[in-house]
Amino acid sequence: MCTKDYLFRDIQITDLEPIESVILINDNTLYARTFHVMFLWKDLWELSVCAEDDFFTARAVISGKTAYFFPCGTAEKKKEFLSWFIDKKSNDCILCNISQRDKNFLEEHFGGALPLKAVREDFAYIYSKAEQLEMSGKKYKNMKRSLRKVKRGHEWVAQLINSTNFNDVRLILQNWIDNTLADCYDVKSVDLAVNNFFDLKMFGIILYRDGSPLGFAMGSFTDNSTFDLNISKTLVPNIDIILRNELFKLLPENVMYIDQEDDMGIEGLRIHKTQLVPCNILRVYEYSPD
Repeated sequence: MCTKDYLFRDIQITDLEPIESVILINDNTLYARTFHVMFLWKDLWELSVCAEDDFFTARAVISGKTAYFFPCGTAEKKKEFLSWFIDKKSNDCILCNISQRDKNFLEEHFGGALPLKAVREDFAYIYSKAEQLEMSGKKYKNMKRSLRKVKRGHEWVAQLINSTNFNDVRLILQNWIDNTLADCYDVKSVDLAVNNFFDLKMFGIILYRDGSPLGFAMGSFTDNSTFDLNISKTLVPNIDIILRNELFKLLPENVMYIDQEDDMGIEGLRIHKTQLVPCNILRVYEYSPD
């Protein structure tokens, strides 16, 4: 039985480097356990974090229930936390954001103590940058046609976000807020990303049509080869395909994959992300006492 207790607190920007260090050392690549996703969605998820030098986890509220994120850290620290969860919390709390690798770890060390189920709405859509830019073969036929159609008759320019053009990001954000529902689920997260873009060391682009700023995309690097697309917003319909394409062109050369995260169980979003031709869809699991 684990006698240790875990203290949780609000996640802060100052947690960025310590948490990313733990992630890189322990090879976590699941989008939901990256610092940027936890920080940007902290208000919606009522998220708090427990972070140590070689370990972290988070606590959130999912569908009205307390949920703990599968821990990231050394094997011993993960086993210690999981023992605590099984002893203290498994009767009424969820253990979520569990990758296939995590599932294997859990079953190796704890057998069937926490039966897991796949959570389809949390599956991560992964895209190959090379394949998306080349668009070779029949499976990309519709995407290429849509890209040509939307581009036709306009001059499109994409710029990396920097201090010189950042007012255009703010302009897009304000116009998007003015034209969206006040209670739109991601307003706080988008506002948080924009207002902390430089402190969060994010990477992003602005898309211009005929000189007017109409969209931006921004995200973070899960590891040296994977970019996590955290936020993408446009002011006019149907141009997200251009925004995405231009982002992929401007990503650093070492980036091979783009993680476009989950579909939240929204059928239209699932269809859309599937039609974008992912090279992989990563399974995500959870334990629930129900």
